[in-house]
Amino acid sequence: AYYQDFLGKFGFRYFAGLRIDAGDDIWALTIQRKISEGPFSLSEQRRIARWRQRLSNCATLTVELGKAHARGVTNVFELLGKPAILLDRFGQIIDLNSPAEKLLQSGLTLKNNKLGFDDRTASAHLNQILRAMLQPSPKTKTFGPVLANREFLPALSVTLVGLTGQDINPFAQARILVLVNDLASRPLAKAEQLGHMFRLTPTAARLADALSSGGRL
Repeated sequence: AYYQDFLGKFGFRYFAGLRIDAGDDIWALTIQRKISEGPFSLSEQRRIARWRQRLSNCATLTVELGKAHARGVTNVFELLGKPAILLDRFGQIIDLNSPAEKLLQSGLTLKNNKLGFDDRTASAHLNQILRAMLQPSPKTKTFGPVLANREFLPALSVTLVGLTGQDINPFAQARILVLVNDLASRPLAKAEQLGHMFRLTPTAARLADALSSGGRL
C-alpha cells in the first residue's frame, strides 16, 4: 500500500535499506528510486553497505553525547539538592539523580522503568499528561504541578518540562525533564522573616514560626 497508494503516484518503485545501529536502537536509512532509474545494481548495493559502519558510529556518538548532556542536567539539580528525572520518548526513565532515588522509597515508584506514585490517582494523571506531551507535535510543553499524596507525609509536587529541540533529533533520547518538590523538605521561614513579610508582631511571628515548623508553643 505504501508504494501503490503513495510512492507509486510519484513514479517510485525501488529502494535500498541500510541498517544503522544507534546505541540500543536500530534505524533504517532508505533510498528510493523511480521506475525510470531501475533497481539498485549489486555494485551499488555493496557501495551503500559500506556506509553502515560509519553511519552507525556517528549515530552512536550522537546518542552518547545526548546521554552525557542529559546527565549534566540532572547533576545540576543534584547540586541544588533537587530531585530530577529524565524520560525518553517512550516515557521510560533514562536518568535520575540521587535526591530522586531517595524518593523511590517515599512516594515515587518505578515499575517497568516507568515513573509512578504510591498515589494511584496521581499516577493515572501523570500517565495521561505524558501521553499528551510525548506526541510528535505536543501542544503541552510544560505541565504542573501534579500533587501526589503520601501517607503521613506532605505531598510531592511534580512539574514536567518538555526539552526544546529534542523532538527533532531522532537520536536524542531525553524528551521530558521531571522536577520533584518534596513538600516535607521545603525550607521554612523563620520568625523574623515571617514578621517582615506579613507585618506580624514579634509574638505573632514566633507563633507562626512554631506552627510552621511543628514545634511546641
